[in-house]
Amino acid sequence: MEIVSIERKTFEAMVAKFDRFVSRMDAI
Repeated sequence: MEIVSIERKTFEAMVAKFDRFVSRMDAI
């Protein structure tokens, strides 16, 4: 279960970074 939780955290972090990237592109 630990691996799953780590993967979930990493996935959420990637989604957050991608969301920021998209918002930046929209700003431009």
